[in-house]
Amino acid sequence: MILRIVRGRVEDSQLDALRAAITGAFEATARATAGLRRYHAATRPIGDGGHELVVLTCWDAVDDALRAYSGDLDAIRTLGDLSAHARLDAVAYFELDEVHDHPTAYPAAYLRLSAGRVARGADADIQRELRLRMGDLGPLVTEGYVARRVIGDAVEVAYISTCAREDPAHPLDAPLWPDVSALYDAFEVGVYRLITSGPAGA
Repeated sequence: MILRIVRGRVEDSQLDALRAAITGAFEATARATAGLRRYHAATRPIGDGGHELVVLTCWDAVDDALRAYSGDLDAIRTLGDLSAHARLDAVAYFELDEVHDHPTAYPAAYLRLSAGRVARGADADIQRELRLRMGDLGPLVTEGYVARRVIGDAVEVAYISTCAREDPAHPLDAPLWPDVSALYDAFEVGVYRLITSGPAGA
């Protein structure tokens, strides 16, 4: 499986139109696209105005994603073409071995992206620790992913989750496991409010 993340920026004046496009054309296309397993779209405010947009898609195989993006995974574009309402400016894709569902009565409200970089060869222990611990976060975490991508001589390892709400004991914008985060050479966390979140074909 692969995980593909497109980032962009939307102005405040376009936010309602973007939400309508996501719950309309984006969702319809996502649900009808072969090989797509999961999709999420979320935003967070930017300090100088506007919002950052993140669109995440999880694919069964590289070939499925290639078909959806006309053979170019590096194309800065989304399903349903959200570029009319947001300035899309970056794309990244990660290797992903499985998606962990956490059955819960609560609907997902937040998308949390945490990632860090280490030298090649130092990532295996981090990935193993993340996989071991991700099942112990409680009912507020609705699904989780551990993913990796190679960037030159470094490896970026990401833990991505959807959450129902904030837990005062585990702030979403802080490291969940400080001892694991300390193993990275660089580490960052981003928390976004979900606009849509679902399995393809739902």
